This record gives sequence, C-alpha cells and structure tokens, in this order.
Amino acid sequence: MVLHVYAIDILGFGRSSRPKFDSDAVKAEKQFITSIESWRKAMGLDKFILLGHSFGGFLAASYAIKYPERSVGLRHCPSLLQKARPDLTRKFAGLLPNAEEDIPSYLYHCNAQQPSGETAFHSLMSGFGWAKHPMVHRLDSL
Repeated sequence: MVLHVYAIDILGFGRSSRPKFDSDAVKAEKQFITSIESWRKAMGLDKFILLGHSFGGFLAASYAIKYPERSVGLRHCPSLLQKARPDLTRKFAGLLPNAEEDIPSYLYHCNAQQPSGETAFHSLMSGFGWAKHPMVHRLDSL
C-alpha cells in the first residue's frame, strides 16, 4: 500500500492565495471548507484522512461533518507545534538541503503578505479564540 502525505496551507494562510472572506462566521467557514473540497477534487482523491492542528483541526472537523463520505478519519494534534518548534532551521536541516535559507524565507513570505485567512479566522472567533459557531454543538453530525 502506498501512502501519500500532503501538507497544504489553508486558504488565506502561509503561501496560499489571499481571497476576501465573508465577515459572517458561518459563511467564512463555508469558504474554507469549499476550498478544501476543491483541493480534494483537483487532487483526484476519493477518500482521505484530514489532519489539522488548532484552527486546522477545527476546519478538519467541519469538513468531516459536511463531507462524511469523503473523510476516512479525523485527527487533531494540539501539541504538534510545541513539539516541532524550538528552532525550525535546525529541526529541518537534515531534511532540506537549503534549510538555513528556505525555512526563514518561507516564514517571512507567510507573514509578509496581506492578512486574509487571519481576517477570516477573526470573523469565525469570539473573544480569545472561542468559535462563534462551536464544533461541540455539531460533532453529533459526524
């Protein structure tokens, strides 16, 4: 069995495009989910395991609710960044031939662009990171 792993930037984050998101939380969330579904179709995937950390975990759950026939699993890794970080350049030095240049460049380009996903994230949240449309009230749909 061949296993393929895809690491994608969520629409509006990282080096992905920066569309204008709706300021309504439900509509903005739908835009994210539609972008994941469009990616799935473009990749020709029938079913897949969608893994997400933090906001990505929230979107993974939302996607699984909307498209239960597409998701064969749902994973949320709350400590992924804590474990992967003290020094990203050193962490990836053995995996990437130009890690000393590529990692800082990637981080710069992720943060130097106009905020888009960040703005949409803000419209989905209430207060300090609490979802306006909480997943806890929808998990029974899985």
